[in-house]
Amino acid sequence: MKKTFFYIIMALLSVSACKKNEDQKLPSFDRTPLPQLLIDNTGDTKISAANPSAFNGKITVSIFKPEDTKGAKLNIVVIKNGVKTNVKTLQTNITTFPATVVVTESKLKELFGTSTVLGDNYTFGADVILTDGTLIDAFPASGSRSNAYTASLTNYNANVSFTASCLFNMSDFGAIGTSVPFTIVKDEWVDYAVGATINLKIIDATHLSFVYLVDSNPIPIVIAINASNNSTSVTNVTYGKYGTENYSAVSVDGSADNVVLPCSQTIGVRLQHFDSANVNQGTYTITFKKK
Repeated sequence: MKKTFFYIIMALLSVSACKKNEDQKLPSFDRTPLPQLLIDNTGDTKISAANPSAFNGKITVSIFKPEDTKGAKLNIVVIKNGVKTNVKTLQTNITTFPATVVVTESKLKELFGTSTVLGDNYTFGADVILTDGTLIDAFPASGSRSNAYTASLTNYNANVSFTASCLFNMSDFGAIGTSVPFTIVKDEWVDYAVGATINLKIIDATHLSFVYLVDSNPIPIVIAINASNNSTSVTNVTYGKYGTENYSAVSVDGSADNVVLPCSQTIGVRLQHFDSANVNQGTYTITFKKK
């Protein structure tokens, strides 16, 4: 019995010694900082393909869990159209968070050597440089930096993208309050010849106007633009006199001609015309293209 008790004591001491030695060999693990990138809505959120040179985007850069910063640096990098073999560096050595990084078309052209065109997409991420110099790429040549852990994090965002789209922006057509020359593409009412120049007045961010070549009392016809679907419309308006007759017009609901095409800087609307007796004179499209 004494011998058995002795062996039990020795076995327990052996296990305890092993545990102590194993604990001494355990390495110290630090969590890798996770870059958090978000588009700052005070800048442009998309690139206008009609006027890419006006693009001025902003990215807010931070660490997802601020307690993980621990002296790490971030380099903001970008790829174009998903090509991970051509990573360009936009800004280096970011160590204070949150930080704002500005993105412009001129900088993108400098980095990639060509101007932005319709459909181009730029994806931004952050290389992480740890205090020991270890570099963790935002866009590894193979695979991805994402994993099951990062995928499970609520509101974590490692990348942001800007795409060149046909977006309506009145500033692409002219400054508010100015009159801008356009070319007549079509005038089925036949006041203007195709190819003639007409000045459109830029009223505000979603309205512009024109006048027909009436004989007297010309009143501007205001075209409203719905930027969410690039459609146009005109509220019923008496726009002037031909001879002694007052004429009015209103847009035809649902017409495919009621459209603005930002990339070609073209605006059209289909109008139903009425004489002073409110007799329908028919529907006619007028289309303008910025000179």
